[in-house]
Amino acid sequence: MEESEYYTLEDHLESFKHVHSEYASLHNNWCLDKKEIAKALSAIPHFFPHYSDHDESHSLKIIRNIEMLLGSKRIKSLSPTTTWLILMSVYLHDTGMILVDNILKDKWTKDDFQKFIYSKKTANYSKYDEDYIIAADYITSIENHLEEKDWPLKVRQSVILLASEYFRSKHPQYSRGALEKLEEYGLSISGFRTVPQRLKHLIGTISFLHGQPFEEVMQLDYESNGVGTDKVFPRFIAELVRIGDLLDLDDGRFTKVYQKMLTNIPKLSETHEKKHASIRHFLISPQVIEITADCENAEVYRVTQGWIDWLKEEMKNLAVHWSEIVPTDFIGGPPRIGKCKLYLQGKDDSSEQANLRFEIQQEDAFEILEGSGIYNSKLVFLRELIQNAIDASKFQMWSDIHSGIFDSFLRNEGINSVQDIKFVNDIPHCIWDSYDIEVHLQTKEIKGITFIEINISDRGCGISKDELVGLSSVGDGWRKNERKMSELIQMPVWLRPTGNFGIGLQSVFLVSDFATITTKVDGEVAKKLSISSRKKNGYVTIEDVEQKKRGTNISLLLREDICKQIVREEVEYDYFLFDDQYTSLFYDKVLKYIKNSVKETFFNIRINIDDMPTYTINNMKYEKDDFENIDEHSRAKFVFDPETGSFTIMFLENNIGSSLQLYFRESDSLNYAEHIISIYFKGIQLSDSSNNPRLYFIRANYDLLGIETKRFINIARTSLRRENLEFLNDYFLLCVQKALKFTFDHLHEEKDRYLKYANEVEKQNKRRKGKKLSLAPIAKLLLACEYYLPDIKCDASLAKEFVGKTIEFNLFDTNLNKIDNREIIDANVVMMISPHRFDAEINFDLYTIKQVFPLYSHLITDEIKLLMFNNNWETMQYFYQHFYVSNFSSQSIEWTDIDLSHLIEDDKEELLYTDKLDFILLRRFDNHMIKLETSTEDRSSEIKNLIKKFKERAVIYPIPQYEKLVVKKIPKFYEHSIFDIGENSLSYENLFIISPFVSSKMRNQKFSTKNELFDYAINSMGLNKLIDWVVKNSINPSTKKEIHETYKKLIFEFWDLLKQED
Repeated sequence: MEESEYYTLEDHLESFKHVHSEYASLHNNWCLDKKEIAKALSAIPHFFPHYSDHDESHSLKIIRNIEMLLGSKRIKSLSPTTTWLILMSVYLHDTGMILVDNILKDKWTKDDFQKFIYSKKTANYSKYDEDYIIAADYITSIENHLEEKDWPLKVRQSVILLASEYFRSKHPQYSRGALEKLEEYGLSISGFRTVPQRLKHLIGTISFLHGQPFEEVMQLDYESNGVGTDKVFPRFIAELVRIGDLLDLDDGRFTKVYQKMLTNIPKLSETHEKKHASIRHFLISPQVIEITADCENAEVYRVTQGWIDWLKEEMKNLAVHWSEIVPTDFIGGPPRIGKCKLYLQGKDDSSEQANLRFEIQQEDAFEILEGSGIYNSKLVFLRELIQNAIDASKFQMWSDIHSGIFDSFLRNEGINSVQDIKFVNDIPHCIWDSYDIEVHLQTKEIKGITFIEINISDRGCGISKDELVGLSSVGDGWRKNERKMSELIQMPVWLRPTGNFGIGLQSVFLVSDFATITTKVDGEVAKKLSISSRKKNGYVTIEDVEQKKRGTNISLLLREDICKQIVREEVEYDYFLFDDQYTSLFYDKVLKYIKNSVKETFFNIRINIDDMPTYTINNMKYEKDDFENIDEHSRAKFVFDPETGSFTIMFLENNIGSSLQLYFRESDSLNYAEHIISIYFKGIQLSDSSNNPRLYFIRANYDLLGIETKRFINIARTSLRRENLEFLNDYFLLCVQKALKFTFDHLHEEKDRYLKYANEVEKQNKRRKGKKLSLAPIAKLLLACEYYLPDIKCDASLAKEFVGKTIEFNLFDTNLNKIDNREIIDANVVMMISPHRFDAEINFDLYTIKQVFPLYSHLITDEIKLLMFNNNWETMQYFYQHFYVSNFSSQSIEWTDIDLSHLIEDDKEELLYTDKLDFILLRRFDNHMIKLETSTEDRSSEIKNLIKKFKERAVIYPIPQYEKLVVKKIPKFYEHSIFDIGENSLSYENLFIISPFVSSKMRNQKFSTKNELFDYAINSMGLNKLIDWVVKNSINPSTKKEIHETYKKLIFEFWDLLKQED
């Protein structure tokens, strides 16, 4: 028989039936068994209709691929048992994809399958996962869909998608298991009754190995006894099945009929179908394998490239280990990979573009994240590490609660089992207080180099031996830990940790190349980990250490230049004192960053900085006894302070797990202005409020304790995701309405008490001098109830006493007794609107009028007159003669007819801005300073401004006699100062004198003489460096000595003014 003639494996097995009865039995049983197995394989599309065909057609193609790979001569060299094993292994290798009812039913109820569903539901969104995310969400919230008529069909589709996705990755091991319990699959294989059982187990192992790394193939025995006297070669058989499976790459792998069983075909299945359809040339022979494909898009290209790379790797392994795999008398060598050409839409030069992707690895991830501006501060590592500590503490606390450690404390609160824990305040404070988190910063010098050492420690669960593997992968975290996933599923939603999110531990590499972690898990030996960034090889070294205390401490050293860089980029500092101050500035920034980031926390966070007193961010205090249950999912309380009139409502709910605080402040304004709500995520404030909800009349904090991180929060954890805003806004409003209704009912139940309070406030205000007590908080509460609860009606007496009197007292504060102009004589109240106000502000005022008075019309009986100010000076004069206006500034009145020529000494001077009487900006064409005659009062006032309460180093306007100190620019770190210097007759454009004083340095200082003050400015307030700056930037070129003497003169005048006041 010639090589060109087609000779099959079945032909070869049949050729032995006359050699011996045992081989005849092998052939006969094969003829029966392949039909039996084929029937079983036909069940696979029931749960894998969207997959490429894995029925008998797939097995036949694999066998054909093996036959083409071997060729007739080499097939003829195979032993009968080897031939039978190849055929049986090919037909049985995918039996794990047969999902019989008892297998599926048993697995569905197991924890690992439920965790799989949860992981799909909470997975990062991608178009490849979209259908599975939807399916998991539908299955887990089926009670919300029972009114849909087609819900059974959607359940069916969801079950198919989830089951296929779960069993797909595990089907090799299920294929091995199927051979051990054939009866559960309804299979009866006659061949297994006539061969040694070890051959049956070998087929199971080979089936399992078709989805495992090549190294595991090499763990098989090289040679073994077969049936009768022949030999088999397990590695050889396993490799033929693996390569034959990989070579089933040709078109026609998908069956349209099966695909019609689903409403939608997942994106990944579509891509794989297009992968097969892209094949343009395919050759399999004993000598060479060739593939050419033309892919329609980059996604198909990448998948096809990945498949070919997989094939190349397998063929490389085969070639390297050829002699250790093939039978001893095997003819020839391994086939080589010949022409493998990939095209993208007909072009063959697109491989680099098509394969571009971001690898989330340490060597480049942080450069990408930092460069893209995803994180706006290098100090983000503090937030991430504290969040990790909080997560670990949550896990440990919940584990301790489960173990019964806190049973006595819980019983005192009426909690008899973990199922009774429904709200945050069901867990007593003494339990939360058991898991403090420590942050410690100190300056450290090592071999003459100054570092700042940062330690963050917790009393949480520690990092287990199994979890150490995930440390080197961004975002892996604890989600790959089955024990923690089991605990997480049982936790209340508001307690669940942040988890697989952001850059976590590896964020330290934004500021340091190395870090040390010491961690202890209950029941394990403590470990010390030394980790380094990829810049420094990325290795993690682990060693056992002695430590009894459970928890984790992470320590890192920040170099001096990193600390200075952070200060320069993120801190308003004194330019002339930077080198001396950067350490304290860095410490201040760290403390401020932590305080701003972690405003609401479950656990106490204690911050120790060098020798500074310990600063503690105390955990949230929600005393259970103070709250009233609204329903099974929410409870609330309110706090009313009669001393200030302020009103606060606290609201908890356990559906998505959130806490809400509504504030009604003692401010007198009843403005309709929107307030942007402060949003927190598990206690950490979102710094970007652009997507936050708004409220009228109310200020609020809203902490999202239980929402799914990746669905609702952006990667930087700075803002809400836009795609889910509608749901969050609706739910937030529902919480607001519940909280308001709870409080509204209380107000009306206790109406007499609050009316009595209003009367008492009125009496006290008549006797008070200075600041009055305010009714505005409750007034705003009532207005908010009217606005957000359309079905309720406020009691008229409450409305009159609170809303009405607040309006009379504040919005329209005029001297009505002096009205004598016929235009406004009939008005009880005059609403004053300046044309200089923004339209939006006018609209707010008008809305307040329209909202309030229709609701409380009994308060106002006469017409409300709106008077629009104009530019008529006579009108202005008249108005000021007859009205008291508390919130109106003469600076808003245009003065166009005032003669300013007496202020101008030179015709070359240009008047720039003259519409405010007391804020005149003048500039000469040659940019020299204008010498205005100023009053002694103006001059003294400006010199006193050299020290300002809220400015570290002030900037004042030029004043006569100090022209040499005038600079045309100031360090960028002071630019913010020019906006609040004030408006006075000393104003000049872009000309300033920089103060020689630093406010914080002047506090609690006492000087005996003016020379002592001057020396202190030189030695402790950076005056020498300031003098150097002025020499370079003065508009009047001067020597350093002249600047020195002029500053001395200024300081002396400042001293004299203070002494005069004393």
